[in-house]
Amino acid sequence: MRMSIKCFAVIFVAFAFFLGQISRAEACIPDGGRCHESDPGPGCCSGFCYRERNWKDGDCRKRP
Repeated sequence: MRMSIKCFAVIFVAFAFFLGQISRAEACIPDGGRCHESDPGPGCCSGFCYRERNWKDGDCRKRP
């Protein structure tokens, strides 16, 4: 049975999206890691970077 080009394209796009979601989830900084809210890199897995005024970097924490 031949697969049409349209069907192949749909499967390819779905697979690429799935791989993108996996790599994005692995790229976050775990709790206790250093972070800075203005960095363009990965953010905290918890979504919260705690940084006091005189600190250069913050640390990833669960939101209080």
